[in-house]
Amino acid sequence: MRAIVVGAGKLGFEISRLLAAEGHDIVVIDNEEEALNEVTNNLDVLAIHGNGASPKVLERAGIDETDLLMAVAGPDEVNIIACLAAKRRKVPVCAARVRNEEYLAGEDPSFTQQQLGIDVVVNPERAAALEIARLLKTPTATQVDYFAGGRVSLVRLKVEQDAPITRGPLREVRPQRCVVAAVVRDEEILIPDGETVIHAGDKIYIAGKTGSFPEIRSLVGSPARPLREITIVGGGRVGFPLAQILTRGQRRGVEIKLIEKDPDRCNELAAALPGVLIICGDGAKPEVLREEMVDRSDAFVATSGDDAINLLATIAAKQLGVRQAIVELSREDYVPLAERAGADASVVPRLITASTLLKLSRRDEVVHLSLLEEGRAAAVELVVEEGSRAVGERLEDLPRIQGAIVGAVVRGDEVIIPKGATQIRAQDHLVLFGTVEALDKVQDLFRV
Repeated sequence: MRAIVVGAGKLGFEISRLLAAEGHDIVVIDNEEEALNEVTNNLDVLAIHGNGASPKVLERAGIDETDLLMAVAGPDEVNIIACLAAKRRKVPVCAARVRNEEYLAGEDPSFTQQQLGIDVVVNPERAAALEIARLLKTPTATQVDYFAGGRVSLVRLKVEQDAPITRGPLREVRPQRCVVAAVVRDEEILIPDGETVIHAGDKIYIAGKTGSFPEIRSLVGSPARPLREITIVGGGRVGFPLAQILTRGQRRGVEIKLIEKDPDRCNELAAALPGVLIICGDGAKPEVLREEMVDRSDAFVATSGDDAINLLATIAAKQLGVRQAIVELSREDYVPLAERAGADASVVPRLITASTLLKLSRRDEVVHLSLLEEGRAAAVELVVEEGSRAVGERLEDLPRIQGAIVGAVVRGDEVIIPKGATQIRAQDHLVLFGTVEALDKVQDLFRV
């Protein structure tokens, strides 16, 4: 597949890295030499200096032979014009990062999107807000993903001391209604089997039918924690949509506080968020958090847009005794630092968006893809093709691919927690988990 990536910033670099690793022919366009040098020095791609919205530059990039264009430059206008130009040259799929929702406003946003030549719109900050809202909806989880139209959940949890799941190898513990899809131990990703023993302190991914979270939580020893008060630091591109999402689905008795240090922005937030208590102050300062009694909050979310401020605010909140802290980060290599700072979960908008865009490069049978563990692992939902090797076979009879596991089988409306004797049928939806390298191999079993 041939793809053009417009924009060599953090998101453009990440997408180009992932696509190049899969062997695709990638062209990256940017008008910043420094950004292009970072790409050419680290990736096996063709780099072109120029404006990605220019038809002449797109011609130099080989737009007429391109299968996919991803426009993720800084300005929305560049991304929109790049997609318009690409669609006129018959590029099959065009995706654009659009932060300003006014460009897609109207009675029929999908029609507006089509008129702009955009097949897929991504907004990293709104995607991050949705991810944080999911985490708050599932207390004690440090990551939540949904598959098969929301019928299957994949949750990441930390295993507590003396948790039931630590009482022997998995073949003896025999978790019901779920599959332990992976174990993260000392930064290493392990795909478990029946002999694997889970340790306290491990982070584990568990796949199961949506709605079975109370049972899953009891396996790892996490107590049920009601959510009565949430504090958000930062009313910018992530904090503001997060507050909107939380107030739309606000349960009775849940108080939301938002701390923002810009007085003008505070006035705007107060007008736009009538159900939220807006506090004007510096959320990175312990005295401000102490004065606003943040220690009473059940969850604390740092979304200032500045990694250093978010980390400082998280440290201060944890020292005050906040139980759950979620931090927004611009870089995945800061995640270990956030964990040491006390963060229970880290959200990297760029990685969430990269998951969405990477799916566009996959074949049609891939329904959903989610990058995990800073992009080192992934969860994929795919449809089993008629005539593929796996059809009619039991899972235990298929070749075992080291580093990959089937987490769930969805057949019609039925969610099947797979066992070795589970037989695969054509048109089954499978949720696979594994390292990126292993998933590429295991998917071939379900393709023609």
